[in-house]
Amino acid sequence: MYSTCISCYRPLGTNQIIDAFPIGRRLAFDPAKGRLWVICPRCTRWNLVPIEERWEAVEACERHFRRAPRQIATDNIGLVALPEGLDLIRIGAPARPEFAAWRYGRVFARRHRRLVVAAGLSVAGGTALLLPTLAPQLLVILPAVYLTVTQSRRYKDRLVARLPASDGVVLTVQRKHVGSAHIETGSRNGGWMLHVTHAQGEQHFFGEEAIRPLGHLLAFVNGTGGNRGEVLDAVRAIEEVGNPVAYLETIATRHEGSTKLEDISPVDRLALEMATQEEVERRAMEDDLAGLEQEWREAEEIAAIADNLLLPASVTSWVRSHRKG
Repeated sequence: MYSTCISCYRPLGTNQIIDAFPIGRRLAFDPAKGRLWVICPRCTRWNLVPIEERWEAVEACERHFRRAPRQIATDNIGLVALPEGLDLIRIGAPARPEFAAWRYGRVFARRHRRLVVAAGLSVAGGTALLLPTLAPQLLVILPAVYLTVTQSRRYKDRLVARLPASDGVVLTVQRKHVGSAHIETGSRNGGWMLHVTHAQGEQHFFGEEAIRPLGHLLAFVNGTGGNRGEVLDAVRAIEEVGNPVAYLETIATRHEGSTKLEDISPVDRLALEMATQEEVERRAMEDDLAGLEQEWREAEEIAAIADNLLLPASVTSWVRSHRKG
């Protein structure tokens, strides 16, 4: 197999994932037709791999694609980005996409552990200092200190998020604004809406445009994370509905009327954050898929001609008839 692009002659790169074919950092494959391409990182040309080097590599690509925790797909093409730095592009009917809940579960668990450790150290340190002389007053002093901190102006003015509005203005949301953030149903076109108070005033985000700002706010509201049971319940909640977007709509409908983000149950809030982040990433990857699909159609025409040159007409006819059957 060549290791440079047939168009621009630049190196195609290497990977450590597909043992049968360690060339390239972006591979496209068609498991039904047995085709494999290496996409050049510089000129994006699709380099067709010689037929004798494809079979084991295509099978390996299919295994890694299906095991990947996150798949983005259209009707004709799918994409996964493996953590090791290899992109796999699958041609054909999409494999069933999996929800990447494991990634967010670890994030929430880490937040929760941080909170537990910090609280433990604070209580232990305060007890060690005050216990000999102020044991009776301990339960009175600590809540008072907490209230003083949380009610301070510096605490309330803490920056939480910068949200881009549809008119291009960037909205500054502070801690004192988060408590009034809420979702409403029955708004424009019968959908749902996110209402946000910010330093410049108020803003309404409707439906899909609300997904990104909702994710930013939930990351703050869910700052304490969740224990293992809460995380597992949040994962199940999304999987039962089927996909992140459907879950967003389900939650908005369930909380009919107006509901503050801080009043939503911890499990629902964790699941909502997972769903919003998943949807934002899916949209970003779909932009890439649109261009890839056009490139594939052009590469497929050339591949079909190249592969058919190697086979007698009788063999091609036999394969075609059995594939239909």
